[in-house]
Amino acid sequence: MESKKNLRQPIIRNPFVYLGTMNNLTLAQKIEFILTGIFLAPIRLLLVLVVLSFAGLISSIAIYTRDPKEENLPLTGWRRSLKVIYRGVARSILFIIGFYWIKINGKLADKREAPIIVIAPHSSFQDMLMMDSLRPLSGLSRIENRGAPILGPTLAMLETIFVSRMNPKSHQETINEIIKRSTDTTYDWPQMMIFPEGTGENRTCLINFKCGAFIPGAPIQPVAIRLLNKVDTYSWVADGPSPLKLLFYTVCQFRHKAVVDILPVYYPSQEDKKNPQLYADNVRKLLSNFLSIPVTNHTYEDCCMMVQAQKLKLPMESGIVEYRNIHKELGLNYDAIKKHLQRYSIINTSKNGRVTIQDLALFLHVSPDDLTGIFTLLDMNQDSFLDFREYLIGITILKNHHRLTDVMNCLRKDDQCSSFNMSQKNFRSVMSQIYPQLLDEPIDAFYAYMSKRYEFVNIDILKDFLKSDHGYITLIKVCNTFEIE
Repeated sequence: MESKKNLRQPIIRNPFVYLGTMNNLTLAQKIEFILTGIFLAPIRLLLVLVVLSFAGLISSIAIYTRDPKEENLPLTGWRRSLKVIYRGVARSILFIIGFYWIKINGKLADKREAPIIVIAPHSSFQDMLMMDSLRPLSGLSRIENRGAPILGPTLAMLETIFVSRMNPKSHQETINEIIKRSTDTTYDWPQMMIFPEGTGENRTCLINFKCGAFIPGAPIQPVAIRLLNKVDTYSWVADGPSPLKLLFYTVCQFRHKAVVDILPVYYPSQEDKKNPQLYADNVRKLLSNFLSIPVTNHTYEDCCMMVQAQKLKLPMESGIVEYRNIHKELGLNYDAIKKHLQRYSIINTSKNGRVTIQDLALFLHVSPDDLTGIFTLLDMNQDSFLDFREYLIGITILKNHHRLTDVMNCLRKDDQCSSFNMSQKNFRSVMSQIYPQLLDEPIDAFYAYMSKRYEFVNIDILKDFLKSDHGYITLIKVCNTFEIE
């Protein structure tokens, strides 16, 4: 069942954690970092500042002398000609920080053939520089960057689309702008580059692709960027070093290896054009197969939940739920998940992201013995602890008990079904009818518990448990309270 599959633990539990090996450097690597850091890093940082200042000055002259009436139109004339400078700027910065040679496989298509280029995986600021070193491209950026010194005018000169991540109105405006630029034949808009993951990850997988680049239904050229150094000084992720620290780590390595793989243009099918998410998933699958890395359905909202977990004194990883699947299968939005996380933090008194049966019993004011059976249904991986994802999925599934009476009455009509001792297979079938999204492993553990508690298990015994068990009833009441708050 697709729903059950989507609720299983993802192959990559946390793609937003820094996996760098700065604390486990070999002797040779330590010597390289020390020598490069002392003699070369200061020169590199100074040169980067000089190049960026030059780019910012040129950009400021071009942008601030522009007629305000032309702000929503593509650059023309000498301003457009100046954009070629940014190809040299991008390549200069990469060279200065140690990317002396970058292997390029393939060739970028013309804008008329592919108005949008999508790049994945996305993990660092070097990704954008590598693409701009091939051809000055417009892209997307946080609206906060618009007013930043040097960076703001430079992004404006590259005709960047600024977006507010948490503002739905801004999202729709961004989509409208992408559609306009990719389909407009009146004005000569630049080719766009979009990082469809929408946030940085550690390159162990490809997370969910947002639909923005795929809504126009235009041909897309996929590009894969591979950073090959053994020591990762690039991944700017939610649970990792700051960008300035990563930059310092990067300039302390003498040389960096990178490969840019430019894949053939992907022409969408009619099904792709009708369904942007299908289009996005197909392109993601293409890149995943090329890179030989898995896909997960984590999203930017998972990063936001990590920040919320940290504010609640929980480990940042606690907030990760693989948002796209949770939203799709359980119908929970970001605000609802955030409320559940707040309640989870109250239950998890030790603040370690691992709720025990004793923690849950204390919160519900019941005996741990009363929760033994129901805890097996919540504990999906049967390790005697509930992480936040298990807790969230479990209580959301169990609170949907309105089907219980109907299913039981239907099964009760079969007198034989109500009296015989159910096998594990039959028990799993019955529980799956009551709770279609519940995974097989917790059902099997619950069957083992019921078999041990009773001489045999039939429909009547199961019904009595789900109708009268103190721990189960108390938990359901608390779950229903969540909907009121």
